[in-house]
Amino acid sequence: MNIARKFVIFLFIFILFGFLIIIYNFQNKSDTYVLATISNDSNQIHQQRKIVLLDLNKNKIIKELYSYNEGHTLEAAVSPDKRKLAVNKWTNHMDLNLFTIDLNTGKEFQLTNNINGEIERISWINNDEILYTFTSHNPKKDGLGTLIYVINTKTGRRRLIDGIEGLKAIYWYNTVKYIPQIKKIVMVRGLADDFFKPAINDTIHAPRNQLYLCDINGKNQKKLCC
Repeated sequence: MNIARKFVIFLFIFILFGFLIIIYNFQNKSDTYVLATISNDSNQIHQQRKIVLLDLNKNKIIKELYSYNEGHTLEAAVSPDKRKLAVNKWTNHMDLNLFTIDLNTGKEFQLTNNINGEIERISWINNDEILYTFTSHNPKKDGLGTLIYVINTKTGRRRLIDGIEGLKAIYWYNTVKYIPQIKKIVMVRGLADDFFKPAINDTIHAPRNQLYLCDINGKNQKKLCC
């Protein structure tokens, strides 16, 4: 197995784990901390969710960073300088918006509003910019798929990374994450039409997904596998 193939397999496994538990390493001498989302009851819609720091060596929660009582789909990511926490949460039981929390003061700031859709797959590019995917609640107008954006936390301005403004979203992203070590965006995507394809002969056919790398401006896309 050549080095390139080993790298692709390693990167793919890393992303799959990151999708279930958002990882950020806090180095404190020999200790490694992990950022995680926990829940008090996985069967209830209005369950309490918490963002916590876990000590992997001692197998215990070190600190609670944020608590939220409005259902599922809570994601979190810590800024590179460890000063801010980015989370997505529901507003008005309608939209999944993007927020930042100052980890020193606990002050919360809502970055998006009235989006008529859902923001997911959040990760920091730098201390001022957050990468995320957006899925519209109006598929007839905007398409069944998702789009990738970067938003500036200071100005509120956003830019489109993958897709063309004015055109319908045609891709569905299972994973999108910025990898600071290589300064690239990694994404696992497939056609949205394939993702939502109805069952055939009582069998659901899994959509074909492909692994890509691209620059932070969306250019120089490179398919890695599948």
